[in-house]
Amino acid sequence: EERNELISAHALTLSEKMSHAIRNVSTVRYKAFDQNGSNQSFSIALVNEEGNGAVISSLHAHERNNTFAKPVQNYTSTYELTEEEEQVLKEAKDAHKEAKKLKN
Repeated sequence: EERNELISAHALTLSEKMSHAIRNVSTVRYKAFDQNGSNQSFSIALVNEEGNGAVISSLHAHERNNTFAKPVQNYTSTYELTEEEEQVLKEAKDAHKEAKKLKN
């Protein structure tokens, strides 16, 4: 019985740690500027199941490449998000909701 209690306590600890891990990463590639020939730009949501983390976007143009990182708390950012950044955050949030349904 003591062993079962130890295993249960360990499982709860692992569950708590996993809630802070980056999960269900979402990525979208797109053409940021009309002069580019293909979808070289991208946005990626790196958030835990509580919606905390960052959105990273890389905008590719013919002459340059710009990369932006925006902090995220509870699936929102204090910085203005592009349509693509909002899309990847929504996809990550939806994936987290689906994972919670399966867990219960």
